[in-house]
Amino acid sequence: MAFTRPQLFQNDQAFHVAYEHALVTSPANKAIVIGYEINKISIAVLLCMTLIAATIAGIAFGMRSKRAELGIAVSAAVFTLLSVLEVLALWLFK
Repeated sequence: MAFTRPQLFQNDQAFHVAYEHALVTSPANKAIVIGYEINKISIAVLLCMTLIAATIAGIAFGMRSKRAELGIAVSAAVFTLLSVLEVLALWLFK
């Protein structure tokens, strides 16, 4: 994220101290750029766990009901719900 009006934060020392690790210099210092780091391994692990859980739930429901289309629908629904929960967890616990 970049702020094109860096003068808003020039005199705010608390901002600089609190977010010093995230500040990145921009070309010609015309903007304050705030970097955001993503832990790719944790996202990959969460994605794999979500895929496995959704697949197992879909197969189990499809076999139990003896209808493949319901198994596919349950798998898609579980994947969607778990994905939303993962995004919320990443935002809350980052």
